[in-house]
Amino acid sequence: MAKKAIHRIKTNFNPSLSKGQFLEEIRQTDCFLYVFNFNGMWCYSNVNRRLLRSLSRELFDGLFIFYWFCWFFIRFTRTNHFPIPFLNGWLTDFVFVPIIIHCSSIMGSYVFNNGRAHGYPLYQIWIISFFTSLLFEWIMPQYTTYNTGDIADVAAYFAGGLFYFCFHQSFYIKKNHQLIQDRNNNQKFTL
Repeated sequence: MAKKAIHRIKTNFNPSLSKGQFLEEIRQTDCFLYVFNFNGMWCYSNVNRRLLRSLSRELFDGLFIFYWFCWFFIRFTRTNHFPIPFLNGWLTDFVFVPIIIHCSSIMGSYVFNNGRAHGYPLYQIWIISFFTSLLFEWIMPQYTTYNTGDIADVAAYFAGGLFYFCFHQSFYIKKNHQLIQDRNNNQKFTL
């Protein structure tokens, strides 16, 4: 099995290397931990670098940055005692579920889907919204004074989930497919 793995690695990366040259190259790079995937072999440090770069490229799109800006803006206005009346009540609740779903979608795409976009069906988004509502609007108000059990907040969680499903998820999947096509086109020219 190890011979097959070495043969596969050798043919994927540099077929002109002999087995001894290949092993010597591994020793010289000081990379003894390797991650095997369907595309070949990476050094452990390259995995971390590629994973973080890919995650940041996928995660920080315009809408996700907008969600965080809204959340921090409302928190800033609350702590400085000049809350914005309509937005103060529901904007943070509206963007909270899309933040959770987008982060889990990005992580799921890399853990389970080999970097391809992972979208949620609407019923799973409703389940996430339901459990978020249950936690922050029913359980947490019993233990904290910060959380309030408000039905309008529950509606904001579900509206945020619906917004993510209708607009952000399709944007993310379309952008991800375009990135994969660009990457495949670049690989065709570099081989």
